[in-house]
Amino acid sequence: QLHVIIPHGSWSGHLPRCQMVDCGMPRSVKMADLVFGNHDNSTRLGATIHYVCKEDGVLLNSSFRCGHTGEWVDAEGETKLP
Repeated sequence: QLHVIIPHGSWSGHLPRCQMVDCGMPRSVKMADLVFGNHDNSTRLGATIHYVCKEDGVLLNSSFRCGHTGEWVDAEGETKLP
């Protein structure tokens, strides 16, 4: 967004605002371990998580990242946790 100085020396429009995005703790999945991609177990923007089956089960779409909307999203950008 473009901001310009208008007469009287003030800026046009609203100034941009930065805010932290946190997806929160992902829910647990029965018979699966939750593994964080970061050593600090971050749930903030860009963090990754993976669900790993405890036994011989198979999980589809088991990797997610914290998206800019504050929701866990898969590789296709859908907001569906198992």
